[in-house]
Amino acid sequence: MTATATPLPPAAAAAGVTARQWELLQRVAHGATYRQVASEWGITEITVRGYGHRLLRVLGASTIAHAVHIAHSRGLIGPKPDCGSRAAYRRHVVAGEPTDMACRTANTAYWAGCRAIVAPILAAKREAA
Repeated sequence: MTATATPLPPAAAAAGVTARQWELLQRVAHGATYRQVASEWGITEITVRGYGHRLLRVLGASTIAHAVHIAHSRGLIGPKPDCGSRAAYRRHVVAGEPTDMACRTANTAYWAGCRAIVAPILAAKREAA
């Protein structure tokens, strides 16, 4: 097994996340699969899944992707690189995850832009009719 690359932040410890669970959370947040993590750590995939299941319980998540989202929204790990866009908002909605403020703001801005584009077209159609 490898040692944790970075120390466990106080916010993660306060949430009840162990150092190993936090390391797993970081690796999954950066796109690693359980199989890849198991290979890196030199343990079985079943053991990594065990860490993942306990992590889900601690964070109150239903999937590992949901756990990553919760961790980002609580500040346990850095902000998602793709959050704050309309596409990220849609991904959260489709996955059934709660949306964060940056994504909701981007979605609101997107629809405001759409209304700004469509309003003159609709006004011109009304005048022509």
